[in-house]
Formats: sequence, C-alpha cells, structure tokens
Amino acid sequence: MATKFINLNNLATFLAKLKTLFVAKELKTGSPNTYKVLSDNNLTDELVTKIQNAGDSTFSGAYADLTGKPSIGGKEIASGNQTAASLGLATPADVTTAANNARTGAINDVKELGYQTAANVETSITAKGYQNAAQVNTIVTGKGYQTAANVDAKVNAAKTELQNALGSAFRAKGSVAYASLPAPASASKGDVWNITDQFTTDGRFVDGSGKTLPAGTNVVAVAVTTGDTTVMKWDALTGMIDLSGYMRKTDLTPASDAEIDALFA
Repeated sequence: MATKFINLNNLATFLAKLKTLFVAKELKTGSPNTYKVLSDNNLTDELVTKIQNAGDSTFSGAYADLTGKPSIGGKEIASGNQTAASLGLATPADVTTAANNARTGAINDVKELGYQTAANVETSITAKGYQNAAQVNTIVTGKGYQTAANVDAKVNAAKTELQNALGSAFRAKGSVAYASLPAPASASKGDVWNITDQFTTDGRFVDGSGKTLPAGTNVVAVAVTTGDTTVMKWDALTGMIDLSGYMRKTDLTPASDAEIDALFA
C-alpha cells in the first residue's frame, strides 16, 4: 500500500474546514487573557467613552462657524474660491520666471569668474601642442604596441585552442539503452554514451557490479591497467550513486480532500 503525504493544498482544505466549524475567540477589551462570551458587548472601551462624551452638537454646518479652519503656512483659508496669490503660493508663471532668472545669473557668474568653454579649452590645448586621442593612437600603433583589442583577440584564440584540446579527450557517441551498450573492448578510449534508462552496473564497469544509476547517466570508455594487463572498461561520469535505499516517487500519493472531509464526519 502506498504511503500518503500531506501537501499545502491539503492543509488549505483542512484550514478552510476548521473555519467553517469554529469561530475564533477574541479577548475582552483591555484583558490579556480573558475572552469574550456572547453576553458581553462588543464595543471597545474607547468607543464607549466617545459615545458617552459626544453630547449634543450645535454646529450649524456653515464654514464660517467652523472652528480650527485649515491654513497654509499660517494663512487661514477663507470660504469661497481661492487664488494662488491669496494663499501665498507661486503660480507656474512665477516659477518659470524665477528659474530663468536663476539660470541667467548662473551663466553670468561663470563668465565673470573667467571659466572657459569647451571650445576655449580645445583651442588652448592645440596651441600648447598637446596631442588628442587619435594622434596618440597613431604613435602607439607606429611603435608596435598592441591595443586592448589586439590583446583580447590573442587571448580568445588561445582560449579556443585550449577548449578544442580539452574537447578532444571525449567523443560523444550518442544515446543508447543499457541493454544495447557496446562491450567496452569494442570501444575506443574517450567514447561517451548516454544511457537512456536506469541500470545496474556489472563487471564491465570500473566501480564493479551492483550499483544502480539513474537514466541519463553518461559513461566513458577508459583503459584500466592492472599489473601488465590493460583492459577497457566503462566509467560513469556522474559518479556512482546507489539508489536502492531511496523511496520511489511511485510509492508516494497525495492525500485527497475527500479523505480530509472524512476526518470531520
């Protein structure tokens, strides 16, 4: 019989079932450990006090009779339509004028301090005989120095050569079921096969017989030398993992909502 487990969906159903059967308890107002009962009122002490102190209202509803009128920067807002000027606020036109004045003033300050424009600086550098980037690059190239691009190209070429050398150590032969795996004696060193099904190793493997490996394991042909004898064997690239002690996925089935409902029947 399969072993059943509880997942989050099951727990959500379980919680929903509990909420339909029970009402959460609430503490009495001001009490850390005494809960309300049906005979208690449900108003907080604060609400009860507000109701008792409310009294009768004599407010006419007119803005003029309102106490504590709102204000902006200490300027009380009167009734009726207000203008930006009456509220002490700047209009968009005021802001634009102030920004333009500030910009003009900043430009004049820079000119008075004697700072130079980009064109002024370029003219001064040229007059002093300093070289620009293009001129420096021409001189460096003429001297035989290499640029960053030259160095990168040579590094990339060396990396490609190294990768090709490493890649030649293994030769992918394709995918095959374990039953059709060729004998290692017929393989060349470095041949790699992908096994498409779960299998148990035998004497043809470096690590010996009896190891269970999952589908998708890659095996490579290697030469194993013992004394004066060298034979070809298969070696699992993923490493040997014995799965015999693990529970299979097919041995687990989720508990159903109907089974949870049955717990409350």
